[in-house]
Amino acid sequence: MSKRMRIFQIFLVVFIVFHSLPVYSGSRVAILRYRNSTGIDDLAGLAEDLTGFALKRVGAVSLVERRKLDKLLEELSISITDVIDDSTAVKVGRLANAQYVVLGNVSKAAVVKAHTLIEVSREGEGPQEKYECTVLYGVRIVDVETGVVIYSGTSRGKSSWRVLKSKENKAEDPVMQSDMAIKALNDSKGKLENQLKGIFLVEGYIIQVIDEKNVVLDIGLDDGIRKGMEFDVIRPGKMIKHPITGDLVPRPAVPLGKIKITQADPRVSKAKRTKLFDNNDPFRVGDRFRSQQPKKAPEKLPNIW
Repeated sequence: MSKRMRIFQIFLVVFIVFHSLPVYSGSRVAILRYRNSTGIDDLAGLAEDLTGFALKRVGAVSLVERRKLDKLLEELSISITDVIDDSTAVKVGRLANAQYVVLGNVSKAAVVKAHTLIEVSREGEGPQEKYECTVLYGVRIVDVETGVVIYSGTSRGKSSWRVLKSKENKAEDPVMQSDMAIKALNDSKGKLENQLKGIFLVEGYIIQVIDEKNVVLDIGLDDGIRKGMEFDVIRPGKMIKHPITGDLVPRPAVPLGKIKITQADPRVSKAKRTKLFDNNDPFRVGDRFRSQQPKKAPEKLPNIW
């Protein structure tokens, strides 16, 4: 075999191995227009924004632009007020080149008078009344490739308001209803983040070893990485040649340890080793990191649709 041919074969193997590595840029997610069953304007849009914010906080995701989704819905003759079922959502997701689609429904926003407070206001204007609001909305995430619901849950937020006691029932005031509902919806943000943790698999590669405990990763803030996130570190198995077909086959990956994000920049992040497994093998450039396996969808889906 000539030297030129050997060089060509080496180049070919390197090219195949390099391009077989998954280039991770975050799960692509399309958040469709939420339904609003409350009669209070703007709640659906706010719930959509809160869901997008929560998804970016808990996992590396990139969101499909709203304008692109609205254009696709228009092309499919689907009104933003129409009820979108899972099959239609999957169709929209495929056209948007998304891996997952998110559906939602703001199903409740109730304002009630809690009780009359005895104490007077700071201005000395007499007793006050306390009103409370509860907002309930559901979120469902569908895998575009399989059409399977991978998550379905509800999030609840509460707010309270004090006003001077009067003969009027302030719970029927539309302005007060809207203000309290928006405040209650914002209250649910942290709860929603906790519910969505672990939905998407996050993975990438170590691109620099600073020292025996600190490394640099190939994804950062733009991909949804945040300080405090934890990952498993594995070493991809070496490629071996199949004795019959001649195909390159990877050996099973070797688990190495765990890391925790200490600093996240826009495109890269730093992490510290928190655990090293029994093999005591230090991390290397090219080792892979990934989150734990995604949560399973509940067997029984909540009746909020």
